Amino acid sequence: MPVPAPLTQRDINRDAPLSAPHASAMLPSRLPRVSGPKLKERLHEAETAIVYDTLDLAGVSVHDLEGTALNPGTVLDALGDEHVYYHLWVATKLVSEDLSAGKLRAPPIYSAVFERLVVELGKALIDRSSGPHFTFVDTRLHGDGEAICASAIRLIDMFEEGGIERKRIIVSIPATEAGLRAVNELYYEHRSSTVTQPFQPRIIMLSSTSSAHWFR
Repeated sequence: MPVPAPLTQRDINRDAPLSAPHASAMLPSRLPRVSGPKLKERLHEAETAIVYDTLDLAGVSVHDLEGTALNPGTVLDALGDEHVYYHLWVATKLVSEDLSAGKLRAPPIYSAVFERLVVELGKALIDRSSGPHFTFVDTRLHGDGEAICASAIRLIDMFEEGGIERKRIIVSIPATEAGLRAVNELYYEHRSSTVTQPFQPRIIMLSSTSSAHWFR
């Protein structure tokens, strides 16, 4: 029986199946450049502000947007991130010092720590942006107008103690009947208070059940 001749490289190349062309070979040599204004420029032309609702401090530092914001979901989702631990530690330490000095701002202690954490995270965002900052009253107070009012005042006081101007702070209030009473009290009574500084920050009521916004 004759021995078959060994395969040569020519035989291998001839019998090999055709391979699909590389993806890069199917692309045009030059992609067309998209011209025209960027999305940010279009929004500015429409007088629409861009607010960063995030705890991505690095991202806030890179993008020059019109303001920063925090909402309850953003804070709770970030509690498992290591970069938030420092601010939580600072908040706990400051509340512990207030407790030792008999100056606890918001009993019970966990409420005081949460409020202080919201402020500390807000200060970190404000340091990276020149615009206003949207903060919020604990939504668990939605049915207590007095508690909402007291919490809003504490938040503003803590921001001011941290060197933040009151006019840069916008407080979100639960859009409930109690929240409406709190807004009226804050606007009509505390704006001219002689005991503390006038309550000057802007107030925004946010509905948790719809996309409607009500501005004061």
